[in-house]
Amino acid sequence: MYTRRLKFSFALLAGASIFGCASVDKASVSFSKPGLNIENIAATSEMWYPPTTTRLCASRPVITEARLEKRLTRRGNEPGVAFVVALGANIGATISDTDFPVSDFKDYLLDAARNGAYTNASYTGGPSPIYIQGSVLRQIALAITVLEAIGALTISEREELIDWGDRMLVYQRPGASGAKSNDSIAMIGTAKIAWGLATDNQEVFQDGYDAHLRALPYILNNVGNPGVENFHRNTLTPLEEYNINLQSLVENAAMLHRAGINAFEIESNGKTLHDAVAWMAAILKDRTESLEAFREKWGKFRHFRGSSINYHLGWVPIYLTLFPEKEFAMDLRQVFLKVPYSNTSNFTPKNLGGNPQCIWGFEPS
Repeated sequence: MYTRRLKFSFALLAGASIFGCASVDKASVSFSKPGLNIENIAATSEMWYPPTTTRLCASRPVITEARLEKRLTRRGNEPGVAFVVALGANIGATISDTDFPVSDFKDYLLDAARNGAYTNASYTGGPSPIYIQGSVLRQIALAITVLEAIGALTISEREELIDWGDRMLVYQRPGASGAKSNDSIAMIGTAKIAWGLATDNQEVFQDGYDAHLRALPYILNNVGNPGVENFHRNTLTPLEEYNINLQSLVENAAMLHRAGINAFEIESNGKTLHDAVAWMAAILKDRTESLEAFREKWGKFRHFRGSSINYHLGWVPIYLTLFPEKEFAMDLRQVFLKVPYSNTSNFTPKNLGGNPQCIWGFEPS
């Protein structure tokens, strides 16, 4: 049975701290009503609920083969990515398989905590360690929530896991002394929204919400014309950069949606995340109908992959779980079915923590 203690009060998060946070340009972001009064968040707000279907969850003993490291660097992110995926598979098995050795999984998680795994994120060149660490922190938050849901965590074990995650927060900050790229700031939003909800920490939740708002205009201001604002990476086309940012922002909005905040209706430049998703759905449909014409207009787009750190369409099942009746939902569903492994438990968008169909309970077919 799914049980949960009373969640914290969000009263301190209301008012000026939300509508005037320093990370958001008041002129560029507006807040649609109803549903954005943080005081009205339900006391039982969660980042996760038991899914209605577990068909695509891992159901074999998968504990982990991921090597534990204390430090993440730009040249040494692989163990952290493997750890995120391993946690995702074990969480999926915990959800779906009554014979899964949950105690072994929990023991591994506690061992990682006692060894301070991934508590240090340092820049030395390569992919952002802050981005990967943010995904690790979100995954620990999910593990805590799921293990609590089945009564598998003692109070002391929960505190031990929280102490571990709290050590990562010092690196999860945007700005001059932290992450500067928009996708990393969006991932900071993911990590801190999840961590705040899982650990009843309203200050961390607020920080995550602020990071989400700071990253959101990149997506909303460029609906129909991606990459005009803040595009900087030669390795990606503007549309690929746009999709990578959309991944975290859709996941953030989905967690906020479940917490009672209508984050999909936040506007910038007259656009919402629904508009961004609708626009991407039309573009992706064009790609499935004429690859040559698509490439001529948009260049390369390597995100039709069944397994990747962030070259994927893993945000699609998250969105469709919440909004299956949108007018463009059928097109988006048909596009997603073109992705390798999209109808199996092997679909693995790694920065989203494994198979989102399992965690969010999406049935693609």
